[in-house]
Amino acid sequence: MNYSIIIKKAIEEDGEFQRALKIVQRNSDGKIWVAGSFVFRNLASAIHNLPKPVFKDYDFIVEKINKKLEVEQGMNFTLNTFGGVKIVNGSITIDVWEPKDVYLATDPSIENYLKTVSLNIQSIAYSIENNKVLGEIGLDAITNKKIAINNLNKLKYYTNKKGITIENYIDQKVKNWGFEDFFIDRNYV
Repeated sequence: MNYSIIIKKAIEEDGEFQRALKIVQRNSDGKIWVAGSFVFRNLASAIHNLPKPVFKDYDFIVEKINKKLEVEQGMNFTLNTFGGVKIVNGSITIDVWEPKDVYLATDPSIENYLKTVSLNIQSIAYSIENNKVLGEIGLDAITNKKIAINNLNKLKYYTNKKGITIENYIDQKVKNWGFEDFFIDRNYV
């Protein structure tokens, strides 16, 4: 199965995504990767015949965010939880960050970003430039329907910041993603 074709098709079929990508392209320099649920939920949907997901937020990693942002009238922007830019337009949210914003000061790269995400299923990205899915850990989690912790320190940081337990975080994510039939590895230590 060609995972890159699945994501490329999902991009072509999602007008809001295309609009978000244009905003990101206008406000960044260098390579752009799509991260987060857009990638893994579209892959899981295609691989396991799950309902087609609908998105209200899009996550992008870029080499460089422009210092002066150009957003359309009616859009607002703030900093997101992890120091990147959050652009809001009605019910659609676009999160944009550089690899250095994700605890990677020593070696900010997309490969190291994939090591820092909380859950294994999130350890996946799609290169806009190369039309390629990256992240063997994420692909393995999706194909085998097994969700586990990828980076416990990041997960603890995030859940502490949000004031929820690790178990509640995972349960909320699984339910929101529609992945109730996935195996959840609950070995947290």
